[in-house]
Amino acid sequence: MKEETSLIVPDIQIASGRIGHHKQLELAASQLAMIMPSYLEKVSFLSGIHSALRKNNKLAECSSVSFMSAAIVSVRLGLSCDPALGEGYLVPFGGEVVFIPGYRGLGKLIYNTGMVSGWSTGAVYPEDDFDWQLGSNAWVHHKPSKTRKISPPKEVSYYYATVTTVVAGKEKALVEVMSRQEVEAHRDEFSKQYGSLKKKWIKAKRRDIGADVKKFSEALEQTVWYKHPVSMGRKTPLRRLSKTVPASPSNNLLQLAAEVDGRSERGLRTTMSINPSEPTRILESDYSEKKDDKNSVIDGYYEELPGGSETEENPTSGNESVFDVQEKRSEDLFD
Repeated sequence: MKEETSLIVPDIQIASGRIGHHKQLELAASQLAMIMPSYLEKVSFLSGIHSALRKNNKLAECSSVSFMSAAIVSVRLGLSCDPALGEGYLVPFGGEVVFIPGYRGLGKLIYNTGMVSGWSTGAVYPEDDFDWQLGSNAWVHHKPSKTRKISPPKEVSYYYATVTTVVAGKEKALVEVMSRQEVEAHRDEFSKQYGSLKKKWIKAKRRDIGADVKKFSEALEQTVWYKHPVSMGRKTPLRRLSKTVPASPSNNLLQLAAEVDGRSERGLRTTMSINPSEPTRILESDYSEKKDDKNSVIDGYYEELPGGSETEENPTSGNESVFDVQEKRSEDLFD
């Protein structure tokens, strides 16, 4: 793949890898400020990207072009990469960086359309008081148990999202509820990063290929679904609802964020222009979703192990795996 640095930071040589990501960001700060939404504060927003770099050393191992591409997408959408805010994530994968919107980022863009009066999302545990109704008079009732302690993600019963739209002065509640099993099925089917690596890990474990088990385990640990399962679970029904929010004629950022999210799940890097005269849009490219796509951030993890089928077996059998560890997590950092 030929890296088109001219679309990103034309006045510095980032493709050569001669400078680190922190320095690269500093040199591009003035250009990034010119494409930043007017309501954002430049210094604090860019410090969020620096914070993401400091908190994940794996990002430093990724290509400079992919890092700047992800940073530009974050700036264009106006979603912070600061891990403490949960609006979006810089995720390293296969030597590339992708930007993935978080549920708080989607919620922020939903509200900024000016077509809604409020939104919410949550995770429901078995001991919570929870009920809902769909249709023209939709509603959700969720009262968390006062005695519930911090529980692992595997104990979540449901994820839900609500959006209250305002059209012609009238409010209408939109509700989406998904069981944990539905969310996990969505993850395994549509998240090329997580789902494909999980299958590779299972096949390597079945054949006791230690080096590949270790490689796929380490790769899985870098996925946002592994690190923040509850946050990603809460985003899934909200993303479904985002498609039904009335479009704002002057604000297409929500639609773009949903498209960026979908591309990231399929393992594709998104590129946007740093030229302030260009509108905020996804640049045309030769990216494809083919299995051997050289632009895919998970390229290099697709090699097939000899024999066998894609049928999954219980990944928690045998020695402790990344899946066992994930289920033992006591909390989600951004929940």
